[in-house]
Amino acid sequence: MRIDEIPKSLKRMMMMIVGSISVSVATAAPLTFGGVTFPDGAISFADAVVSFIPGSNTVAPFNDPTLALGTPDFVPGGSDPRGSLALGNGGALVVAFADNLLVDQSDTQGGLDLYIFEIGPDVQAFRLSISDDLVNWIDLGTVRGQPTGIDIGPFVNPGDTFRYVRLVDALSGGMEPPFAGADIDAIGAIGTRAVPEPGSAELVAAVLPILVTANLGRRRRAAATAPRDQGPFVRTADQAL
Repeated sequence: MRIDEIPKSLKRMMMMIVGSISVSVATAAPLTFGGVTFPDGAISFADAVVSFIPGSNTVAPFNDPTLALGTPDFVPGGSDPRGSLALGNGGALVVAFADNLLVDQSDTQGGLDLYIFEIGPDVQAFRLSISDDLVNWIDLGTVRGQPTGIDIGPFVNPGDTFRYVRLVDALSGGMEPPFAGADIDAIGAIGTRAVPEPGSAELVAAVLPILVTANLGRRRRAAATAPRDQGPFVRTADQAL
Protein backbone atom coordinates (compact mmCIF):
# COMPACT_ATOMS: atom_id res chain seq x y z
CA MET A 1 0.00 0.00 0.00
CA ARG A 2 1.36 3.39 -1.03
CA ILE A 3 1.15 6.33 1.36
CA ASP A 4 -1.41 8.06 -0.90
CA GLU A 5 -3.65 4.97 -0.66
CA ILE A 6 -3.87 5.04 3.15
CA PRO A 7 -7.34 6.13 4.36
CA LYS A 8 -7.35 9.36 6.36
CA SER A 9 -8.60 7.55 9.47
CA LEU A 10 -5.61 5.19 9.36
CA LYS A 11 -3.21 8.08 8.83
CA ARG A 12 -4.56 9.78 11.96
CA MET A 13 -4.24 6.56 13.97
CA MET A 14 -0.72 6.01 12.67
CA MET A 15 0.40 9.49 13.66
CA MET A 16 -1.14 9.08 17.12
CA ILE A 17 0.71 5.80 17.70
CA VAL A 18 4.01 7.11 16.33
CA GLY A 19 3.64 10.23 18.47
CA SER A 20 2.96 8.20 21.60
CA ILE A 21 5.93 5.98 20.81
CA SER A 22 8.16 9.06 20.58
CA VAL A 23 7.17 10.08 24.10
CA SER A 24 7.44 6.55 25.47
CA VAL A 25 10.91 5.89 24.09
CA ALA A 26 12.22 9.22 25.30
CA THR A 27 11.01 8.58 28.86
CA ALA A 28 11.43 4.79 29.12
CA ALA A 29 12.29 3.71 32.66
CA PRO A 30 11.71 0.53 34.67
CA LEU A 31 8.20 0.15 36.08
CA THR A 32 6.83 -2.44 38.51
CA PHE A 33 3.28 -3.81 38.40
CA GLY A 34 2.03 -6.52 40.73
CA GLY A 35 5.56 -7.28 41.83
CA VAL A 36 6.78 -7.68 38.24
CA THR A 37 9.42 -5.21 37.04
CA PHE A 38 9.53 -4.28 33.36
CA PRO A 39 13.02 -2.90 32.59
CA ASP A 40 11.74 -0.90 29.59
CA GLY A 41 8.71 0.50 31.39
CA ALA A 42 5.48 1.39 29.64
CA ILE A 43 6.70 0.59 26.11
CA SER A 44 6.76 -3.09 27.11
CA PHE A 45 2.97 -3.38 26.83
CA ALA A 46 0.67 -4.18 23.92
CA ASP A 47 -0.28 -1.13 21.83
CA ALA A 48 -3.01 -2.16 19.39
CA VAL A 49 -5.95 -4.53 19.02
CA VAL A 50 -5.75 -6.59 15.85
CA SER A 51 -8.96 -8.55 16.41
CA PHE A 52 -11.42 -9.51 19.09
CA ILE A 53 -14.10 -12.19 18.89
CA PRO A 54 -16.09 -11.93 22.12
CA GLY A 55 -17.25 -15.12 23.77
CA SER A 56 -20.61 -15.58 25.41
CA ASN A 57 -21.76 -13.60 28.45
CA THR A 58 -19.51 -10.56 28.07
CA VAL A 59 -21.35 -7.29 27.54
CA ALA A 60 -20.62 -3.56 27.43
CA PRO A 61 -18.65 -1.93 28.88
CA PHE A 62 -16.58 -5.01 29.77
CA ASN A 63 -16.22 -6.23 26.17
CA ASP A 64 -14.09 -3.29 24.98
CA PRO A 65 -10.79 -4.87 23.76
CA THR A 66 -8.84 -1.63 24.18
CA LEU A 67 -9.12 -2.15 27.93
CA ALA A 68 -6.41 -4.81 27.56
CA LEU A 69 -3.89 -2.34 26.07
CA GLY A 70 -1.21 -0.34 27.83
CA THR A 71 0.00 -0.74 31.40
CA PRO A 72 -2.09 -2.49 34.08
CA ASP A 73 -4.71 -0.05 35.34
CA PHE A 74 -7.35 -2.15 37.08
CA VAL A 75 -7.89 -1.01 40.69
CA PRO A 76 -9.16 -3.83 42.96
CA GLY A 77 -12.14 -2.63 44.94
CA GLY A 78 -12.25 0.60 42.97
CA SER A 79 -15.45 2.38 42.04
CA ASP A 80 -14.88 1.76 38.31
CA PRO A 81 -14.54 -1.97 37.40
CA ARG A 82 -13.92 -1.32 33.70
CA GLY A 83 -10.13 -1.53 33.82
CA SER A 84 -10.03 -4.90 32.08
CA LEU A 85 -11.48 -6.79 29.12
CA ALA A 86 -13.72 -9.80 29.77
CA LEU A 87 -13.01 -12.25 26.94
CA GLY A 88 -16.31 -14.04 27.41
CA ASN A 89 -16.64 -17.81 27.47
CA GLY A 90 -14.43 -18.96 24.57
CA GLY A 91 -13.61 -15.42 23.43
CA ALA A 92 -10.41 -14.64 21.52
CA LEU A 93 -8.19 -11.55 21.46
CA VAL A 94 -5.18 -10.71 19.27
CA VAL A 95 -3.00 -7.73 20.19
CA ALA A 96 0.14 -6.22 18.71
CA PHE A 97 3.30 -4.54 19.97
CA ALA A 98 4.08 -1.42 17.92
CA ASP A 99 7.17 0.04 19.60
CA ASN A 100 8.83 -3.20 20.69
CA LEU A 101 9.06 -6.88 19.83
CA LEU A 102 8.76 -9.86 22.16
CA VAL A 103 11.98 -11.88 22.47
CA ASP A 104 13.38 -14.60 24.71
CA GLN A 105 15.57 -13.31 27.57
CA SER A 106 17.27 -14.79 30.63
CA ASP A 107 18.51 -11.69 32.48
CA THR A 108 15.56 -10.87 34.74
CA GLN A 109 12.36 -12.25 36.32
CA GLY A 110 13.83 -15.75 36.26
CA GLY A 111 13.82 -15.80 32.48
CA LEU A 112 10.10 -15.19 32.12
CA ASP A 113 9.46 -13.21 28.94
CA LEU A 114 5.75 -12.48 28.63
CA TYR A 115 3.29 -11.50 31.35
CA ILE A 116 -0.50 -11.53 31.12
CA PHE A 117 -2.30 -9.60 33.83
CA GLU A 118 -5.55 -11.48 34.40
CA ILE A 119 -7.68 -10.10 37.22
CA GLY A 120 -10.87 -10.81 39.14
CA PRO A 121 -11.98 -13.00 42.06
CA ASP A 122 -11.80 -16.17 39.93
CA VAL A 123 -8.55 -17.19 38.23
CA GLN A 124 -9.53 -18.04 34.66
CA ALA A 125 -7.45 -20.14 32.27
CA PHE A 126 -6.73 -19.13 28.67
CA ARG A 127 -4.82 -20.50 25.68
CA LEU A 128 -1.79 -18.42 24.71
CA SER A 129 0.12 -18.20 21.42
CA ILE A 130 2.52 -15.81 19.68
CA SER A 131 3.29 -14.89 16.07
CA ASP A 132 5.22 -12.44 13.93
CA ASP A 133 3.01 -12.60 10.85
CA LEU A 134 -0.54 -13.49 12.03
CA VAL A 135 -0.28 -16.68 9.96
CA ASN A 136 2.16 -18.94 11.77
CA TRP A 137 1.39 -19.26 15.48
CA ILE A 138 3.43 -20.85 18.25
CA ASP A 139 1.22 -22.40 20.91
CA LEU A 140 2.47 -21.72 24.44
CA GLY A 141 -0.22 -23.84 26.07
CA THR A 142 -3.04 -23.16 28.51
CA VAL A 143 -2.03 -20.92 31.39
CA ARG A 144 -3.61 -19.26 34.42
CA GLY A 145 -2.47 -16.92 37.15
CA GLN A 146 -2.69 -13.33 38.36
CA PRO A 147 -0.39 -12.37 36.74
CA THR A 148 0.87 -15.19 34.53
CA GLY A 149 4.53 -15.23 33.46
CA ILE A 150 5.73 -17.37 30.55
CA ASP A 151 9.20 -18.33 29.39
CA ILE A 152 8.97 -18.55 25.61
CA GLY A 153 12.51 -19.98 25.37
CA PRO A 154 11.51 -23.67 25.09
CA PHE A 155 9.17 -22.84 22.19
CA VAL A 156 11.28 -20.53 20.01
CA ASN A 157 14.66 -20.26 18.30
CA PRO A 158 17.41 -17.88 19.46
CA GLY A 159 16.94 -14.45 17.92
CA ASP A 160 13.26 -14.94 17.06
CA THR A 161 11.05 -11.88 17.47
CA PHE A 162 7.28 -11.70 17.83
CA ARG A 163 4.84 -8.84 17.36
CA TYR A 164 1.49 -10.53 18.04
CA VAL A 165 -0.05 -12.28 21.05
CA ARG A 166 -3.28 -14.28 20.95
CA LEU A 167 -5.37 -15.21 23.98
CA VAL A 168 -8.33 -17.59 23.80
CA ASP A 169 -10.50 -18.16 26.85
CA ALA A 170 -10.26 -21.82 27.91
CA LEU A 171 -13.89 -22.10 29.01
CA SER A 172 -12.70 -23.03 32.50
CA GLY A 173 -15.40 -21.16 34.34
CA GLY A 174 -18.63 -21.14 32.35
CA MET A 175 -19.21 -17.72 33.87
CA GLU A 176 -22.38 -15.67 33.75
CA PRO A 177 -22.67 -12.10 32.38
CA PRO A 178 -21.66 -9.32 32.41
CA PHE A 179 -17.95 -10.23 32.52
CA ALA A 180 -17.55 -13.92 31.75
CA GLY A 181 -14.26 -15.56 30.80
CA ALA A 182 -10.71 -14.47 31.57
CA ASP A 183 -10.46 -10.78 32.51
CA ILE A 184 -7.41 -9.25 30.81
CA ASP A 185 -5.96 -6.04 32.23
CA ALA A 186 -2.65 -5.87 30.33
CA ILE A 187 -0.14 -7.83 28.22
CA GLY A 188 3.53 -7.00 28.68
CA ALA A 189 6.89 -8.21 27.39
CA ILE A 190 9.82 -8.55 29.80
CA GLY A 191 11.88 -9.88 26.92
CA THR A 192 11.66 -6.98 24.51
CA ARG A 193 13.57 -5.49 21.60
CA ALA A 194 12.96 -1.90 20.56
CA VAL A 195 11.90 -1.13 17.01
CA PRO A 196 13.63 1.60 14.92
CA GLU A 197 13.78 5.17 16.22
CA PRO A 198 10.48 7.11 16.23
CA GLY A 199 9.75 8.97 13.02
CA SER A 200 11.82 6.63 10.86
CA ALA A 201 10.45 4.99 7.75
CA GLU A 202 11.07 1.61 9.38
CA LEU A 203 8.79 2.42 12.29
CA VAL A 204 6.00 3.64 10.01
CA ALA A 205 6.38 0.44 8.00
CA ALA A 206 6.04 -1.57 11.22
CA VAL A 207 2.98 0.26 12.51
CA LEU A 208 1.03 0.48 9.24
CA PRO A 209 0.34 -3.27 8.81
CA ILE A 210 -1.04 -3.42 12.35
CA LEU A 211 -3.47 -0.59 11.67
CA VAL A 212 -4.49 -1.93 8.25
CA THR A 213 -5.15 -5.39 9.71
CA ALA A 214 -7.16 -3.96 12.61
CA ASN A 215 -9.15 -1.71 10.27
CA LEU A 216 -9.98 -4.59 7.91
CA GLY A 217 -11.12 -6.64 10.88
CA ARG A 218 -13.47 -3.89 12.03
CA ARG A 219 -14.88 -3.48 8.51
CA ARG A 220 -15.46 -7.21 8.15
CA ARG A 221 -17.18 -7.48 11.52
CA ALA A 222 -19.35 -4.49 10.63
CA ALA A 223 -20.25 -6.07 7.29
CA ALA A 224 -21.03 -9.39 8.98
CA THR A 225 -23.65 -7.75 11.18
CA ALA A 226 -24.99 -5.27 8.59
CA PRO A 227 -28.71 -5.25 7.68
CA ARG A 228 -29.53 -7.10 4.46
CA ASP A 229 -30.22 -3.90 2.54
CA GLN A 230 -26.55 -2.97 2.90
CA GLY A 231 -25.53 -5.77 0.57
CA PRO A 232 -24.30 -9.36 0.92
CA PHE A 233 -21.36 -10.39 3.04
CA VAL A 234 -19.36 -13.55 2.51
CA ARG A 235 -17.33 -14.77 5.47
CA THR A 236 -13.86 -15.82 4.38
CA ALA A 237 -11.40 -18.21 5.97
CA ASP A 238 -8.92 -15.45 6.79
CA GLN A 239 -11.35 -14.02 9.32
CA ALA A 240 -10.84 -16.91 11.69
CA LEU A 241 -8.24 -16.50 14.43
